[in-house]
Amino acid sequence: MTATLSFRPTANLNANPSRATSSEADDIREKFQRFSESLQRAESLFAHPIRELGDAFLDCRHEDWDGYDAQPVPDEAYLQTKALLSQVLSAFPAPTASANPSGSLTLEWFAAPSRRLMVSLNGEQQLAFAGLFGSETVQGTASFLDDFPLELFWHLKRLYYR
Repeated sequence: MTATLSFRPTANLNANPSRATSSEADDIREKFQRFSESLQRAESLFAHPIRELGDAFLDCRHEDWDGYDAQPVPDEAYLQTKALLSQVLSAFPAPTASANPSGSLTLEWFAAPSRRLMVSLNGEQQLAFAGLFGSETVQGTASFLDDFPLELFWHLKRLYYR
């Protein structure tokens, strides 16, 4: 026997768009409900770092935002940093986001006082990074157009997966 369950996407993932009553339909409905709950948890996990980045940007997009002649953070820096953050959230813990007086946004991953990595983006298709791994320090720049920089991936992997 074949069971058919019609699916009509709705804005409310908890809505029941089907009138099917078979045990197979109930099983599919239950699996979809678990998937929906998992998706909502994932969105809430990723929403905080994205919101924190947006807040840092909005607070710092005008001249002298710190009262000490800080440069404004350009829209391009926000878009670039958000793209980088979106690519990294599924593989590594969320960083904290802040702005620099030089007009760039910074993401910081902190594993311990002597284990951290900072990445700054100013919207110019290049990022700068500095890291501390025990007594060793690293610093440099990497190109960032669309693809996640491999060098940054290795530093994050080193930070969290020794």
